[in-house]
Amino acid sequence: IRRADMTAPGVSHTAFYSDEPSLWPNIMTLFTKADREESKILTLWFDSTFGWLQFLIDRIETRGGWMAWRGFITEKFRSVDPDKLTESERQTMLNTFNEVADVESPSIVQQLAACIDEDQLSEDELEGVRNAFDDIDDYLFEGLEARKSIDYMILNILDVPQDEWNSILDILYPGLLMELTALKHMMD
Repeated sequence: IRRADMTAPGVSHTAFYSDEPSLWPNIMTLFTKADREESKILTLWFDSTFGWLQFLIDRIETRGGWMAWRGFITEKFRSVDPDKLTESERQTMLNTFNEVADVESPSIVQQLAACIDEDQLSEDELEGVRNAFDDIDDYLFEGLEARKSIDYMILNILDVPQDEWNSILDILYPGLLMELTALKHMMD
């Protein structure tokens, strides 16, 4: 994506894959040099929560949750390099892509809210989230296996010890949710 409101109810992904060539004028950055498998791998990376973090950190601030990314920024994004993956890692990523490709996803904010536990937000933080996002109670603490399976797979590919995965995500999910909540409040 070249620009988006990551706090908007209709924004569920930051990367998309299509077998059919498409034009997305002034909305998407297209990776035309990647083959289909590499495109799926890069899509999975950029739509992982780690990809979302990078989008948030490297954004050009526009207004609240609205963010933009220019070519010179996206060219320097850190990502998995499909050429450096082992065959096993590549297959793991492609299998995960196939498992989640047709899963209906709620908004980015709703996905993050679903992945946190009740004890990860203070009462004030929870109130701030509820004030920023009308229907968030439908998603809070509900779990979202597709999101977690993407992130667990990324942690595995990055060789993070499995016993550290949950502690990393226990910081990442509420941290990103609170950052997006603050950005949403700026727009109100």
